[in-house]
Amino acid sequence: MLKFLFLFTIFFSFNSHSALIDKIAGVINDKIFTLSEIKRVKDTISIRKEIAPFIYKSSKLREADILILFQRKFVIKDRLTELGFVISDDAVESRIKETEKGLRLNRDELLKFLSSKGISFNEYFELIREAMEYTVFQRRIIGPLVTITDQELKSYYYNINSSNKALKFTYNVLD
Repeated sequence: MLKFLFLFTIFFSFNSHSALIDKIAGVINDKIFTLSEIKRVKDTISIRKEIAPFIYKSSKLREADILILFQRKFVIKDRLTELGFVISDDAVESRIKETEKGLRLNRDELLKFLSSKGISFNEYFELIREAMEYTVFQRRIIGPLVTITDQELKSYYYNINSSNKALKFTYNVLD
């Protein structure tokens, strides 16, 4: 019996083979980012740039750049959650409906457009959420930290344009 079990095990070990399913590209806290996720972003970068140009600024992103974007997304979401700013599914759905109304599309036409660009509705949904989180983060957290006085703005303008020769015009007004 033991001999039979041994032969049975050897037989199936020769017929089985292992395959690599996916590689881990990065880990942030307990969130794992896989190589296939990075490749998916890379493959759909053009539509992502159309939807959220302030997040996806370049069309030529390397894998390391995409990992940095994932890291930034994670930090933004974590900070917003910590401060109580949560973008709900209803808010995202409302934004999508506004977009459909603005473009005069119905949901089926939007789905056809997204599929023609190679992106699923779920990816689009999460991309809209990411864009909304980024906007809230910029306005509520970063915005109040940045202050520019009028004098600083004038000084910057004059420094840039100090070498430019302005034309001087004299007008004579006749009544």
